[in-house]
Amino acid sequence: MPAVDRKDVLEIRVVESCRTERHAIARYLDQESSSFDLVIDRVKGDIDLIPEYRTRLIADVVTGKVDVRGLSPPGPPPADEQIGEGIDDKEMLGDDGPELVEEAADGE
Repeated sequence: MPAVDRKDVLEIRVVESCRTERHAIARYLDQESSSFDLVIDRVKGDIDLIPEYRTRLIADVVTGKVDVRGLSPPGPPPADEQIGEGIDDKEMLGDDGPELVEEAADGE
């Protein structure tokens, strides 16, 4: 790409509209974009309320005002909930569980 020199920039002709035409264009753009500004302001307000909504939802679940038992997705529970589910330590180790641990330690 060739370099751009100051002389090249000075040779560019720019058509400038009259001041009244520029102001009319600016007013038109302001009017047309005002609806966007309203939507943007409303969405920003909704975003600001999300932490408050989250706090309220947690409080409602904890106090029992909202029942979330049926809201879990179908399928197996997460791995951390499957470990030891329905089995206590005595059933897992059996009656001689601690002795087996000690024997393994002595054998090393």
